[in-house]
Amino acid sequence: MRTLTALACAEGGIPAQASGTAFPANPLAGDSFYRTDLSAWFYWDASRSKWLSFHTYDLLFGVTSSVSGAYLRVGGAGPTSSGTSGYRAPVDWCIVSASVSVTSTVTTVIRIMDDGVLNSFVSLTAVASAHDNALNGATIAAGSFVGCVSTAASGVCVVTVKTRQVAT
Repeated sequence: MRTLTALACAEGGIPAQASGTAFPANPLAGDSFYRTDLSAWFYWDASRSKWLSFHTYDLLFGVTSSVSGAYLRVGGAGPTSSGTSGYRAPVDWCIVSASVSVTSTVTTVIRIMDDGVLNSFVSLTAVASAHDNALNGATIAAGSFVGCVSTAASGVCVVTVKTRQVAT
């Protein structure tokens, strides 16, 4: 892993080799790079073979009653069957983890949808909470809607999907 030099950080500068409008060839795991055209820092995630932003986008979904086969609420909206329910991706996103908390012990399967099409899923069995960071880089294209569908949830169900911007 190559990191910024202490001198460059102390002076508040960005080393010439760590910034630009195109990523360097042959990055090493954890390499960081500042994209001047995007005004954002990225790092090379070797496990996903992608440049990901340091900034994360946390997408929150939830429901306070029994629901099956419907999209979970975003904000104050109720569950819906619409494939264009959820968050619209402003940039290409990479899903890096999902966390689910439920108050009941019912088996809960949460499906993460991309414009109404199954992208990846998290399966929880009879637990009060679970976390899955093995989604391994499912990508959501800019402009797509990201939603969560529960096949069986009762009581309170809250889902947090953590994403990072993908840049090429």
